[in-house]
Amino acid sequence: MSDDACTRERTGGAWARLLPRGWKPAGLPRLARLAAGMALCGAMAARAAPQNASDAATTSTMPAATPLPVSPVSLQPVLKPPLERVSLRPILKGEEPTTATGTMPRVAPTPSPRPRTATTAAMTMATTPATTTLAARSAQPRATPRVDGEGGASSESRAPTPAMIENLFKAAIEAPPTAEARVQLRDLVLAHAAAPAASRALFRIGEISETMGDAQEAMLAYMAAAVKLEDADVARQARLKGAEIAQDTGMFSQAAAQWQELRRIHPELESSPEVLYRHATALSALGQWAGADAAWERLLALPAAPRTPLAGERPAPPMSQMLLSRALGLELQGRRAQAREFYDRVVQEFKDTPESVRARARLADMDRWPQP
Repeated sequence: MSDDACTRERTGGAWARLLPRGWKPAGLPRLARLAAGMALCGAMAARAAPQNASDAATTSTMPAATPLPVSPVSLQPVLKPPLERVSLRPILKGEEPTTATGTMPRVAPTPSPRPRTATTAAMTMATTPATTTLAARSAQPRATPRVDGEGGASSESRAPTPAMIENLFKAAIEAPPTAEARVQLRDLVLAHAAAPAASRALFRIGEISETMGDAQEAMLAYMAAAVKLEDADVARQARLKGAEIAQDTGMFSQAAAQWQELRRIHPELESSPEVLYRHATALSALGQWAGADAAWERLLALPAAPRTPLAGERPAPPMSQMLLSRALGLELQGRRAQAREFYDRVVQEFKDTPESVRARARLADMDRWPQP
């Protein structure tokens, strides 16, 4: 039986199972029951003594462990400093603030920074010694770089020469037709409008805008270039391009005005079938029949011999197209008899053409609905 069992026996536990049958511990006093339990545990300990002695003999051969020295520890009470009693009262003017230990030290107030103005900046620069800091030296104005061979003049203050401006225009004009190139040309024209290359830059702006599909700016750029260009041939090309763009985009009023200006400034275009045809159709679209009839008469009176187009001039439209347009204009005016003459001429002279098919259709309509 183990020591734990003995402990339970001392307390009146399961030791009663080892007693003879019929023995009733309930009738004994409590003290007697405890004494009997202690005697039983003593007997069991005596039986286990030989075994314990053999175990002790085995373990006695092992060296005994040296006990570690234990240093005495002294416990000291920790005392807190007494709290300082503070009396709150207003401090009079001129009175030094005091505490229980003495007068409080006076702290010098931190001066607030003054706003830096132009006057203070000038005074600071005037009083700054020669050995200034890096930040102060960076704030001072830098020396303007000199250009050798220019009499000591600075490159920033010297105005660009005409040769420099011409090179800038040349580089921008020869650049690929992009939106960036158009912006650069605009800036150059605005900055140097009086330069001789400004007119060529305007012409290039018109070409780039036409390539990008911006008809409005292309027309305006061509018109501005035509006014500034000194070369008559290039100015004629600019006016032709501006008038063609205006008519192709349906701006017939501007187109008619530009065709009229072309015929006035460039008399050589009076024999141009393309200019006369476009001028006549623009006036017809506006309902200006008198001017249209005059342009048609001038166009149809031209000799039939082929003519070489001028620079910038489009090829003349075919005669069948011009005759059909003239017949349509006369029909719109109500002059059906004269219109029939031109329809018949298209059908007879230009067979198997799209214009002859349209002319026959118009004649059939005129026969179906005779004029009242």
